[in-house]
Amino acid sequence: MAEQSELALLSVVVPCRNRANFLHETLESILRQDYPSIECIVVDGASTDSTVDILESYGGRIQWCSEPDSGPADAINKGWARAKGSVVAWLNADDLWAPGAAMAAMTSVSYTHLTLPTNREV
Repeated sequence: MAEQSELALLSVVVPCRNRANFLHETLESILRQDYPSIECIVVDGASTDSTVDILESYGGRIQWCSEPDSGPADAINKGWARAKGSVVAWLNADDLWAPGAAMAAMTSVSYTHLTLPTNREV
C-alpha cells in the first residue's frame, strides 16, 4: 500500500451536542478504521453532559471544539472549514462506521490528483 503520508487525507466531521452516551463508540468506529490517513474533527454545540470530558480523553487523536452553534448543519460546516483532507465526510455522533468503511470509500474515489489505495492494495 502507498505510504500513509502519500495517501489522500480523509477528514471526517462529527457534529455533536449532548451525545456522551454514544460518542465514545462513534469515535472508536472512526479511529479503528484500516485506512491510515484519517483526520477526525468533532464540533460540539456546547454540550452540558459529559461530552467535553470524553473529547478531552482522546488527547491528540482527534481535533475538537465546543461552542454554541446553530445546529448540525452549522457544526458540519465549521468542521469542514477546519478540515485539511482532500476528501471530507461527516458522521453523526450517534452513528457508527462499519470496519473497513473508510478504506472501501477511499478505494472507490477516483480523482487523478489524489493518491489513493488501489483494490490490489486492500
